[in-house]
Amino acid sequence: MYTNIVVSIPRSLLFYFLGLALFSYYFHQPESARPASGDLAIFRFIAEKMSAPLAGMMIAALLAAVMSTLDSGINSLSTIMTKDFYVRFFRRNADELQQVRYAKLMTALVGLFAVGVALILATISESVKDSIMTTSWVWMALDSVLPGVFLLAVLSRRATSSHALVAIIGGWAGTVGLMALYFVTKSQGKPISMMLIGLGGLLITCAIGFSITRFVPRRSPDELANLTIWTWNRQEPS
Repeated sequence: MYTNIVVSIPRSLLFYFLGLALFSYYFHQPESARPASGDLAIFRFIAEKMSAPLAGMMIAALLAAVMSTLDSGINSLSTIMTKDFYVRFFRRNADELQQVRYAKLMTALVGLFAVGVALILATISESVKDSIMTTSWVWMALDSVLPGVFLLAVLSRRATSSHALVAIIGGWAGTVGLMALYFVTKSQGKPISMMLIGLGGLLITCAIGFSITRFVPRRSPDELANLTIWTWNRQEPS
């Protein structure tokens, strides 16, 4: 965890610096020399300003980074669909060959789903005249419910999986509402900050989760041993 923190902070700052540097460079260029959209800035800069073989190496590195991220995500999702749904609910006695075949099918379907989502995001970004990165950031705000559920699990001595599910659904509903508000205000020329979408989803998830758990009794300390901050280092019953 600490290694991730040490590496992530300077890496994020480097990405922001590169984006600001490209923005500043093209801002001082004539209109004809600027890319059609912000999504094309880095690729145009690499193609026009970097000499061979550095340009090819940069493009290869970008493609490698994208593929490594995509394949790990697709493999993780196919494994989850196989182990947590297929084997658990549909084929409890499935052998390894059946699981591998199902995982391959899920890999293909998840890949097609990812391509579809990418095309949808590209279409939305063009319709609202925004960059794909900004549009993707808005949709990634759906992940903001996860820290809320984590806080509910760690801080509450009353929460159960049912409460977490209700909080997730409520958080997603609130986040989708904030997304709609962002795109509506964007079309009117006065968009709300996209940062508020993720923050709003987090706050809504926490508010719903902690509110509904107030009406149920606390679970026994033995049941929550080492699961919350209130029962940390508590010995489990033998």
